[in-house]
Amino acid sequence: MRAYTHNTDTHVHVFDTLSEMLDTANMRPHAAQDAVIVDRIRDRANGDSWTYGTLQNADTFTRTMREGWHDATARIDQIAASISASVATPLDVRRKMRRGPSGDELDIHAVLAGNLDRAWSARRRTVARAPAPIRILCNVVYNSGSDTDDFFWRGACALALVRALRKKGYRTAISGVGLLVHPWADSRRGDYLARFDALRYGEAIDSARLAAILCTSATLRHTMFRTILTCPRRVCSGFGHASSDAQLSEAVVEYGAFPMLAEERLVIPDVSNVRDANAWLAKVSAQFA
Repeated sequence: MRAYTHNTDTHVHVFDTLSEMLDTANMRPHAAQDAVIVDRIRDRANGDSWTYGTLQNADTFTRTMREGWHDATARIDQIAASISASVATPLDVRRKMRRGPSGDELDIHAVLAGNLDRAWSARRRTVARAPAPIRILCNVVYNSGSDTDDFFWRGACALALVRALRKKGYRTAISGVGLLVHPWADSRRGDYLARFDALRYGEAIDSARLAAILCTSATLRHTMFRTILTCPRRVCSGFGHASSDAQLSEAVVEYGAFPMLAEERLVIPDVSNVRDANAWLAKVSAQFA
């Protein structure tokens, strides 16, 4: 985990794993006065639909993260199947054998057979380099008035897209990100940005586990609302407000939340129903057609 301050006012947490994020959430608040906020979150643990949605309580949320949210995967399967056919296979960049009238190696048998136009062979790439890896950014922050079902669709889009792209051979990863704008109790400005790796490049996709992390309000309202309390600054009772997609895209670069890798980043937009989800997935998959 990395914890640092950007320009003295914005605090950033970069978690390499979800376990690091959960461990930080269980730490004592930095400010003793913020202990009352932890108590308030803990009081909801036995049953609060605003915090946990259909998962109901903290025990179910914890168990679902460990065992996976299988009820959500059937809905995601349908969405992924609908866009998979529209995603093109990337160009193969492996070196392939080419035969012709010139090259690196001579096939004496082809010469003796009179096939001079195919007597030489060489290994060449058909394209100069592979397409850039694709990192999908799933925003886990919504404002307080949002219905818990709203959280489902961003995560569903991230999972459906990563499955469709991997099926066609693209290198993909998913990071959960959240930007709380002006969450501090003092008069100074500044934000709070948290990032965690939900799916790394090359890691096998466990849809049920990822759905438990990315498709529920509890990741924000149970976990991220507690990690911010470990920052060396008082937090206001409302935890600030959610960012726009443009703000989030700018913040992850400005605040240094990602290494400067040659990768393409896609931010899941504010989708809150199946129609919006399918429309956005159709639009973005067309980029890879």
